[in-house]
Amino acid sequence: VSPNILMSFDHYFAAGNGAVGKIEVHDGSNWNTVVTYSDSMVKSQNELVDISSFAGGVSNAKVRFLWEGDSSYFWAVDNIKVYAPITNDASITEIQSPNMPFSAGNKDIKVNLLNAGLSPLSSVVFNWTVNGVAQAPFNWSGGPISTGASLDNITIGSYNFLDAEINTLKIWVEQPNGSGDLNPLNDTIHSTLAAALCGTYTIGGTSPHFSNFTEAVYLLNNAGISCPVIFNVRDIVFDEQVKLYDVQGSSVINTITFRGESGDSSVAGIHYQTSNPTNDYSFALDGASYVYFSDLLISRSNGTYSMLIQGGSHDITVSSSRLDGDVLSPRYSVDSVLTFLGNNMEGKTISLHHPVGTDAGSIRIEDNYLNYIYLNNASNVQIKNNSGNSNGGHSYI
Repeated sequence: VSPNILMSFDHYFAAGNGAVGKIEVHDGSNWNTVVTYSDSMVKSQNELVDISSFAGGVSNAKVRFLWEGDSSYFWAVDNIKVYAPITNDASITEIQSPNMPFSAGNKDIKVNLLNAGLSPLSSVVFNWTVNGVAQAPFNWSGGPISTGASLDNITIGSYNFLDAEINTLKIWVEQPNGSGDLNPLNDTIHSTLAAALCGTYTIGGTSPHFSNFTEAVYLLNNAGISCPVIFNVRDIVFDEQVKLYDVQGSSVINTITFRGESGDSSVAGIHYQTSNPTNDYSFALDGASYVYFSDLLISRSNGTYSMLIQGGSHDITVSSSRLDGDVLSPRYSVDSVLTFLGNNMEGKTISLHHPVGTDAGSIRIEDNYLNYIYLNNASNVQIKNNSGNSNGGHSYI
């Protein structure tokens, strides 16, 4: 039985009201507290804990994770590994900078270096690629870093991040203390990074900025925006399903617009055609704000809803578009400042429900061609000049 035992794991601790998480190790006779967590984390973290003093040389050692709290929040733990370390073992656990959102331009690449070996770590070689293209290696020396300890924000180089470009980074370490690393499983990290969007872009067609809605929405959700953003959608109908969340940087000034480039709402847009009862929508807005749609097709086949608005979304406008599917704001969500102007929704429905006791606020539905309008728990409502199909249309408020 090895005298040296390490334990690594990934975890996310959400403290709530006075919650505490403990890791305890049984040394064959007693349980011993090794580490305690009480502060909420911003994001998930990888930890390496030296438990040699209690588990080293003990054939019947045990490990347990204990959580105490007020029945709210949580402690999520995964990828637990207990092992006897080798002499030299370096690990890269996180790309610490740049963090999205960030503006386009030259940015330093900073990483965290962890010593997962027994010997103090005083040198490694960092290798890295961007989009498969090798970058200049970086030889680090310093420390030394003791077993289980890490060093933050090591700058291994820089990269010029271009606007509207998705970049895949691969970074790995070699030659810890000038020797071979016999544990390659923890040497490498991958990440996808992109600069915040700003300006006007195209979706689809010849030489577009984004080949489809999925790429554009991915960057919005992850990279954010730094000024008003407009997506001109070429005359293509994409068979896709997308969900837009609360985009970092969006505001009453920094708005997000999706519009048909040609102005023909029958030929540019999105049409999700797969049956998917659990996620029944073509375009979903979940906590999004200041988003505008115009001159677009938003269609749904083998399902009900072309557009789902939820998660406290607000300041959403759909105009001069064709929606071949219903629009829904569900009963559990308070979504406000919702505007529908001059849309063709033949035979379809706008249903904006909100929980009892809440006030959605500012609902405007004008000049649309549709079947039914359902509203509840809304104020400042403007409904006028809407027309129904041949079977007649109705409004219920």
